[in-house]
Amino acid sequence: MIKLEYVENVRDNTPRPLTIEILRQLVRSPWTRTCVEKFRSTGDDQWKRKLPGITWQATYPGGVRANVGAQCTGLFMLDVDHISQCHPLQRIREALNTPLQMYRETIAPRIDDLNIVCVHGSPGGDGIHVIACAREGLTTILDNQQWLAAQLGTPFDTNCNDLARLSLISIPEDFYYLDRETLFGIVDDGKGN
Repeated sequence: MIKLEYVENVRDNTPRPLTIEILRQLVRSPWTRTCVEKFRSTGDDQWKRKLPGITWQATYPGGVRANVGAQCTGLFMLDVDHISQCHPLQRIREALNTPLQMYRETIAPRIDDLNIVCVHGSPGGDGIHVIACAREGLTTILDNQQWLAAQLGTPFDTNCNDLARLSLISIPEDFYYLDRETLFGIVDDGKGN
């Protein structure tokens, strides 16, 4: 079980403990759906900024989400933006042009050997967040991101390497994989993801 925290939106810097029950509530919330749908239909970032976010990479014992004083969780996030455009070869672009296709074809077969604990689509609908356990011997978030991106054969957002980085929550159908045992200590709660 890993201690995780979340904030209510991008302007909220007061992290709260994240449990599986809270995660389910946030993902299934009508407010989350409204924000995601409005963001996807308008492209207006104000809707994205209203979404809750998980701080996968760190917790904040001082009660303020900031890089100073952050404690590493042992996880890191790989943020792949604009999947439909990120692969230069047309054949690959056609095969992996949605987050779900990328998950099924590239990520799912390697979940275990890459120590991946969560995979979900981004609120915009054209990106994917891959959360994994840090590799032994790789000392920075960026080192881990570069290693995982090379394993998956994909470019990634190199700006997501700070401890306070948020992974904004999306809707239930955008969550492809969640390792409830590693993240929340739940072997099988019978409720699915």
